[in-house]
Amino acid sequence: MPGWKGRVEGYMVNNKQFMAKYKSRCSSHAMTDLISQLNKSQLEAVRDIGFGDLLKIKCFNSPYELLSWLIDRFDYDRRCLRVHNRDIEIREEDIERILGLKRGNINISSLLVKGEIDNKLESDLNLVVKNRMISLSELKTNMLADESSSSEFKMRFVMFVMGHFLSPTIHSSLKRSWLPLLRKVEKVKYFNLCKYVLEDLVLHIKRTQTCARGSLVYLERFSPVRGLSS
Repeated sequence: MPGWKGRVEGYMVNNKQFMAKYKSRCSSHAMTDLISQLNKSQLEAVRDIGFGDLLKIKCFNSPYELLSWLIDRFDYDRRCLRVHNRDIEIREEDIERILGLKRGNINISSLLVKGEIDNKLESDLNLVVKNRMISLSELKTNMLADESSSSEFKMRFVMFVMGHFLSPTIHSSLKRSWLPLLRKVEKVKYFNLCKYVLEDLVLHIKRTQTCARGSLVYLERFSPVRGLSS
């Protein structure tokens, strides 16, 4: 990772070995593996809902030692990283730039809290739901079995991205409260995903014990953009 060369090389900080205290399910591998299996019409459908930049993601490892080092230096009250005697504020604009997400005018955080259950949509999408959570492995299987670029494909893709990359939990699953938001999947491009990802990341770092949730890959990719290595 270019931005950290010479600073956390070999996971050494101030000549001390830094240990991996936390783990994360945030996975670029899951994303690149899925994207590699999509056909041309499905790739175009992904671009149509505003997720085109995610198609450019490269597979990379996120060392737990580095993520743990970043988490321990994250001030969730002020939303900033304390690194090299500098306070670096984390902003929606940075998430937009690093992850290529949209900053639309629809605040989805409040909608998720109010979201009702949509049993019909669960059935239409052939989702496997247990304890109010949607199985991501079954979601991927259904998505690849259907080679169309329909609205159903778009909904499944958004859920997969949220569950594996942008808002991962400690399990391979996603809250079923996402479903009502995706009934009109064409509106996804107007979601303020940057705001949601930032709030979700802050909330879950605050609650972190051993397995961190949220898009921790953002923290790892944050340094080259805001000059943390300088």
